Amino acid sequence: MCFTSLNAQTLVNIDGANTPILDSSFSYKDTLQNFFLKNNVAEIWNLRQEVNKLRFDHCNHSEVGILVYLDTTGRVPFAQIIYGTSLPKIDSLIIVLVKDAARKFNPISFDKFFVRALIYIKYKFHNRNWEEMLVKTNGNSAAAELMVQLNSPQLILTMKTPDEARKLEKSECSDDTYFYDEGVKCFQQSDFNKAIYNFSQAIEANPNDFDALYNLGLSYLKADKLKKACKCLSEGKNASETSAVKAFNKYCLQIANK
Repeated sequence: MCFTSLNAQTLVNIDGANTPILDSSFSYKDTLQNFFLKNNVAEIWNLRQEVNKLRFDHCNHSEVGILVYLDTTGRVPFAQIIYGTSLPKIDSLIIVLVKDAARKFNPISFDKFFVRALIYIKYKFHNRNWEEMLVKTNGNSAAAELMVQLNSPQLILTMKTPDEARKLEKSECSDDTYFYDEGVKCFQQSDFNKAIYNFSQAIEANPNDFDALYNLGLSYLKADKLKKACKCLSEGKNASETSAVKAFNKYCLQIANK
């Protein structure tokens, strides 16, 4: 990540893309960014943990980038999602969490003055096993990486049964991808029963794969299983998944209103 010193601009370059800013009176500088990260390590980690509790797809939408407008007291009057979860409802909740976490942020002092600064916070999320190890190591990525290796003494100490070891060997993300792709192939071949099986397996591997859930709903529709289809679409709708909302309104609204 490369930050360029910019003041009073309408655009900032973040990860190679120009992003419009809402208030050009906030300064955007490498130095300010570094001060903020150094002085708010615990707060940034705690915010990540709160975001991690939200239900979104870590396998297919694993990066969350937030542009934070930090005032001279450490509060955040507003924030922007740069890279989100693809779920509008969840992205809105992330903004709420950022503003709530800002109550504990330390403001930035530069040349003996508190300043209004733009801060870019980027989080990378992983599959459930990796996230569990990350929590156990208090955010130490290197230690977590060691713990997910089955030949690591640290990991062996954390496992109680052979079943736990097998669970850690299994990657929900790779299983999700495999069954999802198989489900798409079966759907395109009009083999909807096999599509249902594969999309169900993808969801079992990764319960937050809303694309698989949506396609499972469509597969049930094609198999004339409207009740099961609407159950899938309703779950996607509740998570504000756009395609599921449209499909639910088209196929299931009358059933829901009965």
